[in-house]
Amino acid sequence: MPELPEVEHVVRFITPEIEGARLRGLLPLDGRGALVSHAKLVRSGQRPAALSEQLAARRVRSVRRRAKLIVIELDAGLALVIHLKITGKLWVVPEGRAVGRHDRVRIGLPRRRALVLEDMRKFGWIGLFDADGLAGLCAKLGPEPLDDAFRLPVWRAILARRPKSKIKAVLLDQAALAGVGNIYADEICHAARVSPHRRCAELAGREEAALHRSIRKILTRAVDERSGAPDQKRVGSGGTRRDWSESPVTIKVFQRHGERCPTCRRATIERSVVGTRGTHACPRCQP
Repeated sequence: MPELPEVEHVVRFITPEIEGARLRGLLPLDGRGALVSHAKLVRSGQRPAALSEQLAARRVRSVRRRAKLIVIELDAGLALVIHLKITGKLWVVPEGRAVGRHDRVRIGLPRRRALVLEDMRKFGWIGLFDADGLAGLCAKLGPEPLDDAFRLPVWRAILARRPKSKIKAVLLDQAALAGVGNIYADEICHAARVSPHRRCAELAGREEAALHRSIRKILTRAVDERSGAPDQKRVGSGGTRRDWSESPVTIKVFQRHGERCPTCRRATIERSVVGTRGTHACPRCQP
């Protein structure tokens, strides 16, 4: 699943393409006039035809990210929210481009262009929300780790509320901290030299501080590098592709089990499980 850096990259890619644009509703996907590829695509309760009518003539005021959500702010107090889930991609293409096999929805833009959600596995979704609906959607999300407000005392308060939880489980909990997923949780723990299996109550103050620094450093660097998950070509929407093997600065342990640790160059990276998630760490750097 795309994490904060990948979603942030997509937001930065599409913003200059759609900001200020007046939408033209949903475009047909086939000769029968289907507007969406499957019923579960729309999560906000509207039927596709009604959603198309509500989107038509709405102007895009801004585009932002909240956790792993892409939030396209529209006039009239509405917001179009898109979740890419596992295999989702967003493209801005000429309207006349042939509909792709995995195109799930096409939103008309000016100058005969379209914003296309492509999703091989059909887990991604869209929804149109008013201010209250958007607030409810985001109500259970934790703080944004790259916001200035995410300071060390905030992080320590998060840890204090989950004393028995393993640190990786807290990093993955979207109600605790927004946007971090499996890849960067492993990298954050490694950069802080903390085992992902450590319980929050066991952490010393210096380890809490190291984790806080690593959260901000790793995520900032990953956004700058536009790094992505193995085998997921979504990152670099618009034709600029980049994967984890091209980001050696950020990706040091994730899915590198059996390889020599690039930090200490002495131990071998090991794989374990936290909850149900594959977890990667160096036993020497992260005892």
